[in-house]
Amino acid sequence: MASQAHSNLSARIEELVEEFVDFDIPLDRGPIQSELDKIAAFKLLSHSEIETFLEERFVQTIQESIASFVAAGKANRCLLFLGLRWLPRDETSQHILQRVPTAQDMRSYLEDCRKKSEREAADNNGVKGDNIKSLAYSAGVQLVDEFPALHGMLDRLGVQRGDVAHKSIGKVNSLNDPRSEASNMRQLILELQTLDEHLLNLL
Repeated sequence: MASQAHSNLSARIEELVEEFVDFDIPLDRGPIQSELDKIAAFKLLSHSEIETFLEERFVQTIQESIASFVAAGKANRCLLFLGLRWLPRDETSQHILQRVPTAQDMRSYLEDCRKKSEREAADNNGVKGDNIKSLAYSAGVQLVDEFPALHGMLDRLGVQRGDVAHKSIGKVNSLNDPRSEASNMRQLILELQTLDEHLLNLL
């Protein structure tokens, strides 16, 4: 079962389909300027919704994993990956690793990891694989290895969003016909449900 966040995302994408996707455009001609504008708006707004969803779900998984550890000593894969992601590598911090950590040491370290991950999410820019991969790792997800299809779809969406955002609409080559745009976005939402359920199972 998916989270409420994913259900909200799915409903929002359907709202955008309803508002911007015209299924009545004849297939035997290309879209005109006003129709291209609507397709571009659909892609940009969908990208923003998906980016926010990913950032919030990864951070939520990190926060809930830490809370569970602090409250009941329950550790999971997210905490392992989170700890490795932010493991101190500079010489001034190596003393942390030279003794057996206390419970307070662990709580302090995880709290520091949480803050770093929240800053990383706030600074994130887009859904392209390299942009979101590190944040996913902090939440216990190896995006490329475990969700290769989703990683590829996010990467393409990120590239296409950049194309739409930074070019005149007449020079954009990444817009498909409205039916294909809607179908591709709905397929991406299904792939995101698999990731969403994976994150729920980590907790």
